Amino acid sequence: IVEGLVAYEKTQTGGQQPLYSVLLLMKSACSVTPNYGDRLLQILYRCLQKAIREHVMQATSSDSISSEVIALMLDLLKSRFSIMQTEMKRSFIQMLVGSLIEKSPCNKAVGSVVKIMDDWMKSQDTTNGPSIREKSIILIKLMINVEKRF
Repeated sequence: IVEGLVAYEKTQTGGQQPLYSVLLLMKSACSVTPNYGDRLLQILYRCLQKAIREHVMQATSSDSISSEVIALMLDLLKSRFSIMQTEMKRSFIQMLVGSLIEKSPCNKAVGSVVKIMDDWMKSQDTTNGPSIREKSIILIKLMINVEKRF
């Protein structure tokens, strides 16, 4: 899993198909041992940054593997949001999720953000998710951009 994430991070161009398999393995490992991904949090975050950057640069919304990869990474990171460092949380909310909402050519990627927000809003456990302020930042960006798009 680590080798696959490092290989994706170091490649110059796309190639997200092998990353998808690595993420599925990681999701399986995290479902058995929830804290398995804690040691991979930094590299997963950097891979998400790269995937979002590549996704936003695309002119069309036809690349479904890119959307699937981003949705899977967001899902893996949302469950470990509470252990992220403060700076990483801020960057995750404002830069990554914000730019994905504002610039994504694909509705599926934005839909994954909506699903994550839905899970966070319905959750009664306030220790594992973002604060109310962090949730409100994402919700405001979602409201503004969904209104523009549709």
